Amino acid sequence: MARAKRNSKIREIIILLFIVAVSLIVVLFQSVNNVSHLIGKPKADTILSSGSLNTLVGTSNITLDDGLQSNRMNALVASHLHAVRFNVYGYYDYGANKVIAPSNWDAFMKAAYTNKIKPLLLFEYYGSYANSAKPLGGYQKWYTIGHDYAKRFGPNGDWAKENGISDWDGITVYEAINEPENENSIDKNAYHEALRGLADGVHSIDSSYKVGPGGWMAANAWNDYTLRGFGTAIADLLKNGTLNFIDLHTYFDRQWAPLENTYENSSQHDFDQIKQTLGFGDNVLFVSTENLYQRRLCDETTAAQGELTSLWDTIGVVNASNKSIAIAAYPYSLFEKFSDTDCTYGLNTSMNPFSPTASGKVVALVADKMYGMNWVSLDPRGKGEFVLEGNSKKMWVWQDRTGWTNHPGTSYTLNDSPLNSTKLEVYGWDGLRKTINLSQQSTYTITQLPGNETYMFIAYGNSGIPVSATLTPTPKLLPTQIPSPKNTVPPVPSSTSKPTATSTPVQTSGSTLRIYAAGTPYNGVYPTMQLSINGKVVATYPNVKGNPYRNIFQTYTYVSRVKLVASQIRIGFTNDAWDGNQSRKNDRDLRVSKIVLDGVTYETASSSTYGEGTGKGNTRACLSGYNKSEWLYCNGFFQYANK
Repeated sequence: MARAKRNSKIREIIILLFIVAVSLIVVLFQSVNNVSHLIGKPKADTILSSGSLNTLVGTSNITLDDGLQSNRMNALVASHLHAVRFNVYGYYDYGANKVIAPSNWDAFMKAAYTNKIKPLLLFEYYGSYANSAKPLGGYQKWYTIGHDYAKRFGPNGDWAKENGISDWDGITVYEAINEPENENSIDKNAYHEALRGLADGVHSIDSSYKVGPGGWMAANAWNDYTLRGFGTAIADLLKNGTLNFIDLHTYFDRQWAPLENTYENSSQHDFDQIKQTLGFGDNVLFVSTENLYQRRLCDETTAAQGELTSLWDTIGVVNASNKSIAIAAYPYSLFEKFSDTDCTYGLNTSMNPFSPTASGKVVALVADKMYGMNWVSLDPRGKGEFVLEGNSKKMWVWQDRTGWTNHPGTSYTLNDSPLNSTKLEVYGWDGLRKTINLSQQSTYTITQLPGNETYMFIAYGNSGIPVSATLTPTPKLLPTQIPSPKNTVPPVPSSTSKPTATSTPVQTSGSTLRIYAAGTPYNGVYPTMQLSINGKVVATYPNVKGNPYRNIFQTYTYVSRVKLVASQIRIGFTNDAWDGNQSRKNDRDLRVSKIVLDGVTYETASSSTYGEGTGKGNTRACLSGYNKSEWLYCNGFFQYANK
């Protein structure tokens, strides 16, 4: 009986201790939730980790061979960017089952680490490489590529260990084969196996790393949501989780893909259409390594206004449940100089010292203001609104454009403002427009907005100082041992006299010439292009399409039984037409980006290329001379020069 009483007493004590323990756990859980809310924990459901917004906005590209990486790192830091696309070229030179040594990138990884830049790695491959005995390779080759690069450059990978680094995020996003739809020459089964191999290789190191195809452009260019069959070819890899994201290149263009008065050219719309067409689920993430509101048929102000809308479009892509799925939003390109030969994509007027265009300043503004913040809510398809908070501030973004919000207007009401807010700032494409003093209101209505553009509203706590202002790292240059390439730009000719084709002794080895061209139509008829060798027409190419305003070029291949040199080659335009309207929407013109002769590239915009019927800078007049233009606005030709 005494033993039974003791056992009963012990049971009572155990039950009492259990009840106390449960009560303590409940109290602790509630306390953690309260603290989390106070420090700005996002209330929105998201499949992305906290802090991921810090490296969401970046730009493209950095490569091994351009010798300008120190300037580019400085430009990233000056623009508050913490991400960049690294492009790996050249690995295909080493045969079907070998890759370029990952260690070649060591110096650049050190610069990225020093400047707090997170790289996204793109393995470049074009279908035309196969014609130069550089095959795509199969599953095993790409498995090796993925495995070796992830092993070396992933967080706490071999490179970090060798350098005694334990606090770098490393490379966790990998992709391969950029814009395969453009040439449309890669075998779809080979494409599938290459990406399957890359994904398996990367995931053999860490299954949490993200792998996807290089950027697709067909949805933006042609509303083709199968991506000319390349999307369909890898749909199974997206469905079964082998691949983790898709990369969409989105270029807004006032003529070809307008942002104004329609939502149908947005990244969100294209993602939704591709998802429906390919049938993958909500777990597939979104990347855009190239996006921009192009400065074409518009002025700098219009382009910058559009860029603010464009950038938030790619930043705020969501799945069907309005969960954030964007992991990279890279305007193209902060490293391109706005000039006579690149007035469409350039986001700077100088790289050294770095000086951004108005659109480049928009990119920097967004990156700076969202640093250190997390998502609260996203509604791109309905209200056209995004809400973020963190770093003692809260931000509302409103896409106040026709077709982009269900409540366009000239006033906006902020709800759930932090109770200790003392200041509200209103930002547009041109920066800070208004500062409003607050008295701890939880709701505030901003009036007299101009309408039809995108805004950012930021409410600050008592300090009134964004924490992000103290987080931008000091620029540090790359190691000095990185060599700069030799200057390969030919000298400007001393005369503008017309060159003549140069005869060359016949050789038995032959030559392969590739012409990269695109055209615009008049009454539905596209340009006719002629190839002349030594003054004799040897090939005629009618109906040259593509899209010259989005750098979508058709490739024309000519095989000669005799050896050629560049000075023998002339590319002509023979059927110019225009309706006389200054809008130029019905104007047949030809753009020739470059020629590649036996593997050597000759840029049409080079100072050594002579043209007749060309433009110069933004001038569409039909000029003759060394005008550094890729456009033939009238019947004429380009005559190339030897290097």
